[in-house]
Amino acid sequence: MPKRKYISADIKAIVFNRDSGKCRKCGASGLIELNNHHRNMVVDGGTSEPDNLVLLCSRCHDEWHWIHNRLPQFTFEKWLKAPPIDMLLMPYWNDEIEQSVEEDGLSDFSKALALFVDVMKNSDFG
Repeated sequence: MPKRKYISADIKAIVFNRDSGKCRKCGASGLIELNNHHRNMVVDGGTSEPDNLVLLCSRCHDEWHWIHNRLPQFTFEKWLKAPPIDMLLMPYWNDEIEQSVEEDGLSDFSKALALFVDVMKNSDFG
């Protein structure tokens, strides 16, 4: 497995300025952690050059890796154009799902996630 590539302070500054110091997915900025995410993963030959890096907040970064690990057919670019998962699930979130999540973990929450998968499959977000 290729070793994670070092991202220099100069490259980080270029990416930060290009992305206006905001998460490219949700637009979060300010006192949050922003990650320099590789569009094409290092393990797949991705470089640490600015054109392969994008700023993501921790929440969006975690969301992308969750989706990529479970739904590898969705590209980073398609995901980047889609609304954040919590925004897509908001209309389907209700007291019944909330109570189920609190009582038995995430078993019934999978229904809401299935809706997210359907939205991703049936939309081009472009």
